[in-house]
Amino acid sequence: MATRPEGETWELIDGLFVMQATPTIPHSVIASNIERLLNDAVVNCRPDLIACREVTIVMEAAGIVGGGNYVPDVAILDETHLREGVTSTETCHLAAEVVSPSDRKPLAGSDRPKIKIKLEGYKNLPSCKAILAVDQSELRVILLVRTGRGWIEWQYESPDDEIAVPDFGLKCTVADIYARTPALRNAAASEHRP
Repeated sequence: MATRPEGETWELIDGLFVMQATPTIPHSVIASNIERLLNDAVVNCRPDLIACREVTIVMEAAGIVGGGNYVPDVAILDETHLREGVTSTETCHLAAEVVSPSDRKPLAGSDRPKIKIKLEGYKNLPSCKAILAVDQSELRVILLVRTGRGWIEWQYESPDDEIAVPDFGLKCTVADIYARTPALRNAAASEHRP
């Protein structure tokens, strides 16, 4: 890996090294919206936590054979883990993935899409209490929350749908997540068509 050009981001997923594609501008806007919404929420209810973009999560605790390093678009971390020189953490309380078309394709050497593998990994990470999977191209947010009886899943597709993750103080709408994106503009335009 030392011989690779600087600026590349790699993940170790299901025993395979996978280079992250350069995100599109809408992808980046959605991730920025999520980071802002989460930081605005946790500052009031969990000031010991912070939402960060593109942090490497060491997935060994998830029981993944061969370990793994995931890089979610946004993760909620313990603020105490933010120290100079630290580039990864083993603790991720919430993982948010902005799902691009390439994330739905099976990984080379696997019949499972990258996003399915990553969501499964986050579910197995003991510190992870919630997962957001946000489609980049159309309004679709999947929220998974860990409960005492396993994981519960909700899906939201309307701009006015309210999303709440009480453990982190998050309460927003789908439109808040997609603010200033083509996906939200396209949804608004299709509502006004005869």
